[in-house]
Amino acid sequence: AFTERYGNGNDDLGGSDWDEGTSKALRDAGFKIVRFGALGMIYVGQVDARNMPHGQGYMYQPNGDLHEGQFANGRAHGEGTYLTRSGKEMKGTWDTNKRVGIFRCVCPKGVRWTEKYGPD
Repeated sequence: AFTERYGNGNDDLGGSDWDEGTSKALRDAGFKIVRFGALGMIYVGQVDARNMPHGQGYMYQPNGDLHEGQFANGRAHGEGTYLTRSGKEMKGTWDTNKRVGIFRCVCPKGVRWTEKYGPD
């Protein structure tokens, strides 16, 4: 829904496909746009006083993957969905960037399965 409305923040040349109007609309909606230097990541969402991801947001990876969900202290923390560029989707809970518990997964062809992370 977010990327359908606003794009993914990247164009094919490594720049941004967000014009100033889109950036303003995101800021007006309470989102902050934070770029992470050499890593090439872009975060759009709520932040803490240090401009670190904190709350609901979208983290765009340099390889085209997207993590949409809850963040705390700059890390994925809480419910979220990870979408790979190839179309694999993983929904579950993160604890400081680590997957925990049961994840519901689906591949681009529609095959569904679950994965379990953490202690047996």
